[in-house]
Amino acid sequence: MYTNACSLIGKISELRYRAENFDLIGITETWATTDIQDAELAIKGFNMFRSDRPSSKGGGLLLYVREDLKSTMCTDLMKASFKESMWCMVSLGQTNLLVGLIYRAPSSDSKNDDDLLDLLDIAVMQPKMAHILLLGDFNYPEIDYVHNVVKAKDNAPSSRFMDKTQELFLCQHVRSYTRTRPGQTPSTLDYIFTEEENLIEQVYHKAPLGKSDHMVLEWFMVLQPDKACDNFEKFNYWKGNYTEISTFLSKVNWREEFFHKSVEEMWTIFKEHVIQQTSLHVPIKQELIRR
Repeated sequence: MYTNACSLIGKISELRYRAENFDLIGITETWATTDIQDAELAIKGFNMFRSDRPSSKGGGLLLYVREDLKSTMCTDLMKASFKESMWCMVSLGQTNLLVGLIYRAPSSDSKNDDDLLDLLDIAVMQPKMAHILLLGDFNYPEIDYVHNVVKAKDNAPSSRFMDKTQELFLCQHVRSYTRTRPGQTPSTLDYIFTEEENLIEQVYHKAPLGKSDHMVLEWFMVLQPDKACDNFEKFNYWKGNYTEISTFLSKVNWREEFFHKSVEEMWTIFKEHVIQQTSLHVPIKQELIRR
């Protein structure tokens, strides 16, 4: 479950009531300060990870992970220059899940936007992480992930962010607007990313928390297989060396390769090159499937 609270104060009782059906809860814009004790925000049965904005009003992150799931803070990622993010590793038997909670303020400057892109690069390269779940309020209303377009210039922060998520092969699962106000056009500001499309089948948009204008997002993520399972190998595409692949393909004499070939023959030649380069430059990972 994820939501932007736009101040959690006064809404914690509602959150506690809704929490019983979830294993993980992420909240941005908690507006919590040092005057608020952990006990006031705690939810029974959950470990709480908290990060307040120290210098000004607003912001703030809270991540709740159910106690029976082993979770640890990823301190290296927390040292990144990007202003508001929280990272933890959740151990699920033989599977490790990296969870990142992000709040990018609408007033984010160009350096902070660059730092976010750098942080994504670092996050997807974390060792011993089988899966990644990245969620939060990114405040890019110009991006349309449904149609893969951005209503902005190529060098705009929103365009560069979408380019980065596509470069890293992150799948964005929110397909409808997440924020609405009377008299304003609804917008999609909140995202949920994973490294594989089939990890999340559907995202449910529920009523906002308290008086927040952001919807609560709920989903079911399949990570832990049954005990009866088989191993199989698959390409770990989001860790591939695409610079090497692009360099090779750019040096192929396609005019010579395709000379006097039919469309089907040309496609076969191109596909064989791509398959060969994929086997050379994209690592293999083990997956478990249920029988």
